[in-house]
Amino acid sequence: MRARWIHDDPQPRHGSIGYTVVATWVPGKYYAVMTSFVEADVHFDVPASFVTTVRPCTKSGFERPEEFLEDPLYEREYGDEEEARRGHKEVVELLAHGELLLGAPDWETFLGGVFGDKLDRRVCDFFTADNLDQLRVTRNLALLTRVCVGEGIRARDAKLATRSMGLLAASMLSANELHKGGQLERFAGWERFAGWFLAAYPDVAMWLQLKKRSELEGMTGTKDLMMQDADGNVVFNFPSLRRFIDAYKQEAGSLETARGTRRRG
Repeated sequence: MRARWIHDDPQPRHGSIGYTVVATWVPGKYYAVMTSFVEADVHFDVPASFVTTVRPCTKSGFERPEEFLEDPLYEREYGDEEEARRGHKEVVELLAHGELLLGAPDWETFLGGVFGDKLDRRVCDFFTADNLDQLRVTRNLALLTRVCVGEGIRARDAKLATRSMGLLAASMLSANELHKGGQLERFAGWERFAGWFLAAYPDVAMWLQLKKRSELEGMTGTKDLMMQDADGNVVFNFPSLRRFIDAYKQEAGSLETARGTRRRG
């Protein structure tokens, strides 16, 4: 559902570079989207950045005192002002279309709702350690889901997904192709985890796809991304997977789905 109205403050308050009030169709429910500069904290080794936050507010755009001290409903961090201004507009648009995850649950709750008891707890640890942006992962998952159920690719979904996810999705003609072969043939047998891995690490997936088995073995001591557990079940080789992701991050510099990472067009 679209917002009832949107108001951009011509003179952003609180020293921000962007301040927008979004009115919902629920009586008395308004949100303030503010993007501001946050100075570095040398004591805790935190670099300077720009941050967009979403908080409840009044119709005039003033934060409610009892809610201002609480954590924001949504937060996104950027490395520079240009990226922050683009991000502010994007957050406002998503909020206006009802597509922004406000008060998002932790990874365990979020992923458990998607994958149920098939989810390995270590997946949540991976996502937390890599500081992944839940909105980006959600968009990638939405595109991947449409392709896997044979619904094709909508232009809007492809635009919102990360670059590598768009390329991967374009190579999939059906759910069967994801597991049978084609460009994703090396991921055959990853049925249980393919969804979360491809949605969260599409750039790593493409990178692995181009590596020779001997190169993979040289990185981790094994070329196998799957292993058998004590019960004989085929599961992810999580230690090796962690090393692959770290090797990619060292080579590429960052993950597409990490918070604060500039979108690659």
